[in-house]
This record gives sequence, structure tokens and C-alpha cells, in this order.
Amino acid sequence: MKTMKYLSMLLIMVAMSVCMVSCGDDDDDAPTDVATVIAGDYSGTLNVMGYTDQFTAYITLTRKSDTAVSLVVDCDEIDMHLNSVILDITQSNNSYKLASSSKAVNGTVIGKNLNITFSVGSKTYTFYGDK
Repeated sequence: MKTMKYLSMLLIMVAMSVCMVSCGDDDDDAPTDVATVIAGDYSGTLNVMGYTDQFTAYITLTRKSDTAVSLVVDCDEIDMHLNSVILDITQSNNSYKLASSSKAVNGTVIGKNLNITFSVGSKTYTFYGDK
């Protein structure tokens, strides 16, 4: 009888210890800096100010620091390629503002949508696209 009581107590302790063990948190943590949030590839349309034509274009934003990304624009239809411009990021409510201190490039990111305006030579371009 003593052995049965001892074995039942042992069984209860084992069952309780197994029930108390849980899995670790396997969820990926949300990105902590704004550059990681907006970095990625965007596709959309490129307009040349003063013209009605729209062209397919691609923009890549690459994280450079917590508050800066590198911008690369490619549009094969008009053979326009803008290489690596560093943009500073400021957060405003639910949007991110992008601006270059050395070039005429600025824009916004809201959700997965990107709007960029930039000048190359005498022409000004606008890009509207999403991730």
C-alpha cells in the first residue's frame, strides 16, 4: 500500500512537471528600426513631369543604418538608371519621409506604398509603386 501511494505521488509529480513546460516564443520580433521596415524592392510606374506617358520602373531601398536607406532606380523602357542615393528617414505618424541632403530626391512610404520624386538633368520624375 505504501508503494502504491509512493508511485501515485511520483506519477502526479511527473505529470505536473510535463504540463508546466511550454514552448519558447518562436515568433520573429518585429523590426525595431525604420530602415528595416521600409527596405525592399518596389515596382510601379514612373512619370516624367510634363509628359503623359507612364513607364514601368523598379526601385530598391537598401538599409544603410537605422535611419538611412540607399535608393536605386531602374527603368529600362527609357534607359534611365539612378544609382545609389542615400536617403534619410524621418517618421511622421504612420508614414516615413525620405529625403536626400545632397540630391533632389524626396518621397514618402505609407504602408507598402512608395512615392518618390527626383530630378535627373533637366527632367523631374515621379514614381508610384508598392512592395
